[in-house]
Amino acid sequence: MTNEIINNLLNLPKSMAERALWARNAFIENSQESQVDDNCLIWCFNQADNLWYSIAGNYSQYSPVQKRIKESEKQIEYENRLKTAYEIANDYYQQILYQSEIRRKVIERDEDVCQKCKKHSDTKFHVHHIHKRIAGGTDHLDNLILLCPSCHKKADTSEYNPLWKK
Repeated sequence: MTNEIINNLLNLPKSMAERALWARNAFIENSQESQVDDNCLIWCFNQADNLWYSIAGNYSQYSPVQKRIKESEKQIEYENRLKTAYEIANDYYQQILYQSEIRRKVIERDEDVCQKCKKHSDTKFHVHHIHKRIAGGTDHLDNLILLCPSCHKKADTSEYNPLWKK
């Protein structure tokens, strides 16, 4: 071995130096069984302990090929999650557009007037489901009315009255 290689090995902790020497010898004896990782580091498999050793003294239970496969799987999983996140965001955006359009139609139909107390638009009105969605009510215009915040609070609690329907 050259002096540079020996000096490099001497700078490693003893266990790493031993692994590096083993991997270097294994590579010299049978280079066909070795693999090279993405950093151009040579790895050799030790059947005695089922580990891969690099010529730099590192070890792993996975070969460079197995690591690439795992990274590829992680990338695919990440892309799938990203796609799912995009789809969720897009669905949410579409829902906001849908609700905004319904809100606009209800405000227009009810002429900016609370359908309970008849207050005119001096506040932000709420769109109220006459038959609650949880009870099977829909977003159809005939199930929606415009209420001021005060009347909406009452409508959601004690004064709920399906007869408010227009």
